Amino acid sequence: MPDNQPEWVVCDGGPHLLLPTELVPCWEGVSEPSNGRIVQARFRYLGKESSATDYDLACDVEEEIGLIPVGAGYGLVIGQAVPMSIWIPLPESRGGVIAVPMFWDCNVTAVLPSSNFKDAEFVPTKLVISTESGTFTLLAASDCGPKWVYPHSVITVTAGTYAISKANYSVPDFEARLYRLLPILGT
Repeated sequence: MPDNQPEWVVCDGGPHLLLPTELVPCWEGVSEPSNGRIVQARFRYLGKESSATDYDLACDVEEEIGLIPVGAGYGLVIGQAVPMSIWIPLPESRGGVIAVPMFWDCNVTAVLPSSNFKDAEFVPTKLVISTESGTFTLLAASDCGPKWVYPHSVITVTAGTYAISKANYSVPDFEARLYRLLPILGT
């Protein structure tokens, strides 16, 4: 899909994840960690006797969003039961917004375009995420490439560090949590 066409990330539930694309090969979702790697997590998707997975670590995030270590960097977990998510680019390559509808049966076309978010009151979170490659991948945290089970979205941005803010958004037939990523100048 062309970069300018948003793509919904949909799965059976669970958290979603925004990863710097250079870290996607490090993410193993619900699969057993490879190469002797050990994941430290409290949650166990496959049962309390199983080894912890990357997905388990994502499920440990109790807040609505949080950062977790992935490879040599960090991924942004969009926690709780996420029905779907989408990246909406902001004009002039100034980052974008991840929209997470609150309900499966909402009017998803109400979320587009990004100009609809101008009245949302974004609150800083003190979280930041960086990409060296200039791309992020938005995915279901249970999934991993290259043999993707669910849709995922590769997002082109300017390489650098992004500040994350959040807002609740509501219009008739649509309620969502919004997470805005804006570049931090000078990074």
